[in-house]
Amino acid sequence: MSSIASIIKTKLQLPDSSKDLAKLRWRFRLPDSQFSINSLPCEIQFIHYNNSEETKSLLGVLYLFTDYIAFRGDEEGTQFCMPYTIIRKVSKVKSDDYEQLLSVSTSNGYEFRISLQVSESTALRFCGLLKEELISHKANMHKASEFTKQFFSEQLISPNVAESNLSYGFGCKYGYPTDPRASRERAKLRMWKEYFLLYGTSLSLIRVSLFSKLVRIELPNKLRGEIWELTSGSLYLRLQNEDEYKNILRAYSGKTSFSLEEIEKDLGRSLPEYPAYQNDEGIDALRNVLVAFSWKNQDVGYCQAMNIVAAALLIHCNEAQTFYLMHKICEDYIPGYYSKTMYGTLIDQQVYETLVQRLMPNLHAHFVNKDIQLSIISLPWFLSLFFCTMPLPFAFRLMDFFFLEGPRVLFQIGMAVLYDNESEILKATEETMLISLLKRYFSQLSDRVYKDATDKRVASITKFQLLLVTAFKKFGNITHAMIESERKRHFNKVINSIESFAKRTQIRSIQNYGSLTRDDLSNIYDRYHEILSAKHEFEVSNSADTKLEFDEFCIFMGGVTDWAKNLDAAAINGSSSFLRHLFLRFDKSRVGSLSLQDLVSGIAGLKVRDVMHNISFIFELYDSDSDGFMDKSDVLKVSEALLWITRYMGDECLSAVSEFIQRCFHFADEASPEHREEEKLIDVDESLPSGDSTLERNVGANSDIRVSLPTFRMVIFSNVLLEQLFSGGLADSIVLAPVEEKTSTVGGLRGLLDSLVLDTNRWSETFRNHKHVANIPSSDNATSTGHRSYLTSDDTSNYEKVKSRTSDIDEDVGEPVEDDKDLLQFDPYKKTEA
Repeated sequence: MSSIASIIKTKLQLPDSSKDLAKLRWRFRLPDSQFSINSLPCEIQFIHYNNSEETKSLLGVLYLFTDYIAFRGDEEGTQFCMPYTIIRKVSKVKSDDYEQLLSVSTSNGYEFRISLQVSESTALRFCGLLKEELISHKANMHKASEFTKQFFSEQLISPNVAESNLSYGFGCKYGYPTDPRASRERAKLRMWKEYFLLYGTSLSLIRVSLFSKLVRIELPNKLRGEIWELTSGSLYLRLQNEDEYKNILRAYSGKTSFSLEEIEKDLGRSLPEYPAYQNDEGIDALRNVLVAFSWKNQDVGYCQAMNIVAAALLIHCNEAQTFYLMHKICEDYIPGYYSKTMYGTLIDQQVYETLVQRLMPNLHAHFVNKDIQLSIISLPWFLSLFFCTMPLPFAFRLMDFFFLEGPRVLFQIGMAVLYDNESEILKATEETMLISLLKRYFSQLSDRVYKDATDKRVASITKFQLLLVTAFKKFGNITHAMIESERKRHFNKVINSIESFAKRTQIRSIQNYGSLTRDDLSNIYDRYHEILSAKHEFEVSNSADTKLEFDEFCIFMGGVTDWAKNLDAAAINGSSSFLRHLFLRFDKSRVGSLSLQDLVSGIAGLKVRDVMHNISFIFELYDSDSDGFMDKSDVLKVSEALLWITRYMGDECLSAVSEFIQRCFHFADEASPEHREEEKLIDVDESLPSGDSTLERNVGANSDIRVSLPTFRMVIFSNVLLEQLFSGGLADSIVLAPVEEKTSTVGGLRGLLDSLVLDTNRWSETFRNHKHVANIPSSDNATSTGHRSYLTSDDTSNYEKVKSRTSDIDEDVGEPVEDDKDLLQFDPYKKTEA
């Protein structure tokens, strides 16, 4: 990162700046590490590859980011984003006009021109910044050049690129679910080749309106993974962290976690009908991706349905590509979907129902009147990105749109499904009827809609094509900004519901809470998780880490007692070690941290108003070797603790503690030689008041002592103040008042909420077993209600046929032919008349 970028990064702290920068990053799908350095208006000029006199120009804004140069065109859908490391040369071009004209060439041989629409001085400053960034990134240019050789687009326009360097998924070996002849694969590749020759490839690719149209008519199988990476921005993550995936697998090899155990359970349920997942090769690759992801994103870990999405991506992508695509999906596209609480999915279900109510009021009224829960049907659509609902070829088509246009596609498709089946849905009187109806609909997506039409083009339209037209034409007004706005509107409601559910669940599961009331348990719970919330907000920690460390325990005790308030680190570590002894006593499992159950049981033990119980409690707390006796050191620690607890209660408490020490030494037994310590801990003669003959006894000044529980009990009962402290004073000093309500913050909330549910292990069971939530598919229920069989009965038998036909596509696609252009006639954004 350049010095200029570093300075700018420190200054971009204002909320408005951050908001605008986030939008800009999303526009180019850039990582959060990127900051805008400068921008200015410009015109991009392209020279046609086979006609040097034919040019095309695009007006827009040019941006310099930390590691990228990007362009946003005035025309919808026009843009590019290139790393500095891909740029080989920038030179100034003489122009007859007063414009500042730059020629840019990339390492893979692509060239274009930038006309800066600013004054000469402004252009010079911009060029100075660009020059500095290019110099600072020069060392990584060779790495970027080698990186581009992995892509099929490079081989498509340059046969010199070695086939062995290309990145493919399992589809090349085990066959793609789509038939290359039926989908006119060769014709599509010819059109993409023409596009690449004109507008660049991989990292140097420039997107114009034709790019989006080519994506909409369906991506060729061998290009699908590459275009997914480019449109989602995972390409940039992989470029910046090229060796990270392998390093994670190597670093965590042999280690275990809760996520890894869950992954192993679901590997056999991941598209089991697809040939690659019927052997170790496919299972191992899927395991690697999910395991690496769980270690990289420990606040997410692993959740059901991730295996389905990852298995589908691996058909078109290699392991590293899938790893970063999963990261973009979970972090940017559908955050919170794959978490223990699935809070992202729950929020989006609220958003979806809101859209249905707003845009299809009659259908919404029908659901309300018949008491049909829409989320029962729609939750698996969103959670599996339709891979558990549609046949694979159609689900892959939706992924093309999803990565290109963002999460709004899920809502557009979901609305279109209801719209195209509205008349049938209005006949359904219960949820099972609706599930059966839509299951049948998804299985018939390849059927033709207008079989009797005289126009061949109209007669060839399938239900899936009609679904796309409905989604993007009828519901084209559903925008990314609308989805984000609705997500924010429903956020607090869903989060509060999850918190309320988790709280009730955990409180019901608590045991050994003694005389504590439900209100007490509720207040302990609130304070406990308030501390954890601050921990997750300001620290990067494992989402499963929902236990209090010692410092956090001290904060908790400071909130419920006067004697533990306002302690700094030094005071905590030196405060008679009473809090440390309490912490160790509460930690029944000896793991160095306290669960909610540990804390409740411990507080319940302190809140007992029984003097005999409390005397035994403190005695056991300081019986260091658990032999039934306290020695000199133990007695002195008890006295320190008593002084510390009663330090605000007046001078008479100081006298009571002094008398406690004297009486312990007076009535204690002299330790036998094997129990004596060499170190002199206290001079008894100095401790006894002069002239107090009643306490004098023949225990030597350097003698070790042993105080038994009966002796300790007798000493306590001999002092009224100490007896009052043990009989109820200590219990009364712990006040379990309600916690002041604070506005929840988003920071750290995912990990905390996920772990609230993980602590009791009940949320996931409830979600799987409750009748109002559809099950995640498993190997033995893949065809159950609400889910499809991943491949039709003919799919498996057709794989060999499809694979044999793929060889036709492997040949050089040659020059574009005029007949290929009819592929562009179908545009899902245009309304088709029957």
